[in-house]
Amino acid sequence: MSETDEATLSVADIRILKQVIEVVSKRGAINADELSTIGPVYDRVSAWLHVVDPPQEQEDEQTNSEGETDA
Repeated sequence: MSETDEATLSVADIRILKQVIEVVSKRGAINADELSTIGPVYDRVSAWLHVVDPPQEQEDEQTNSEGETDA
């Protein structure tokens, strides 16, 4: 593996990191004094994922509305 391969992240990687934050917060693994640091990062990651990888429901709705034609 080259250094370039090791330094890349995919959307799937970021999605997994978001899920890790969700799981550890549900399990109480984040201390109260860490929440002010973790929360804003989680919000930015969520917003970024929403832009680069929108939820499937929205994509389906856009595809359906774009595919409709007036007859």
